[in-house]
Amino acid sequence: MLKLLSKVFKVRKSELEAKLQPVNGHPGWGEIELSEYSDGSIKMEIEYKGATIADGETMDVQISGESVAYATVTNGRVKEWLTSETGAELPHVAEGDVVELMVDDEAIARGTFHPD
Repeated sequence: MLKLLSKVFKVRKSELEAKLQPVNGHPGWGEIELSEYSDGSIKMEIEYKGATIADGETMDVQISGESVAYATVTNGRVKEWLTSETGAELPHVAEGDVVELMVDDEAIARGTFHPD
């Protein structure tokens, strides 16, 4: 019964955010928010704007050097919502972990997770 209630009334246990700053001469700005819930589920929101990457290009989202998600550029921006509840394999992230947006093995943006 307790397990059922925790799924119905899940509570956010932690929320981390990384402000994304452009690197290697690429323009843009954005953030990634990652929330972990009492039922073990994880949600990640990715938003990046102002990229000069061609529409349809895919950005590789890497946390601590590991690929965790892919996001597609549309109109110079990326906006993705991923959740472990729908099958996305999302990592547990700790304060201080570094996230990078990669295109063709080159970092275009980087940030460090901190409590939101």
